[in-house]
Amino acid sequence: NRFFNVMIRKRLIILFILQIALVLILSGIYLRYSLQNTLEDELGEKLENAAAIVAVQMDPSLITLLGPGDEETRIYNNLRQTLLGIRSAAKMKRIVVLTPAGGIWLDTELNTMIGTVYLQGQFNRNEIESVLQGRKASSILFRGNDGRLYKSGYAPLKKGQQVVGIVAVEGGAESLA
Repeated sequence: NRFFNVMIRKRLIILFILQIALVLILSGIYLRYSLQNTLEDELGEKLENAAAIVAVQMDPSLITLLGPGDEETRIYNNLRQTLLGIRSAAKMKRIVVLTPAGGIWLDTELNTMIGTVYLQGQFNRNEIESVLQGRKASSILFRGNDGRLYKSGYAPLKKGQQVVGIVAVEGGAESLA
């Protein structure tokens, strides 16, 4: 009788510990998922706002004048230097100014020719469409060439009330700092 009481007590203790462990594991999984979504949303919002700030800093009248072959002009170089300064100050990976059709006008990456197709835009067509309608948007997380996770924020480049281009800002977790 005493043996059975000890066995039952041990089994109850083990069952109780397993239940607590299961609750802790499930709570941890839920908290990790919630925190990851919150941080991803916050990163997206920051990138959207950064893109909107860049759009306000740029002169759409000058940008829309750019065409293939203008990469050596003073206007192009001054606009690109402005983007490089903003990218550095905001700790972003890349800033790109796009035509409504998705070609690149300006890019902080070296040797990008005007009119080159912005490949990331091919994956974010819904976001680009939203921006062309005057709203900000952000992409899902994607893995860069360096293996890190990044996200893109998009904002319209406006001339008056008309959307004449798109500003794309790519950044990772370090840009949240």
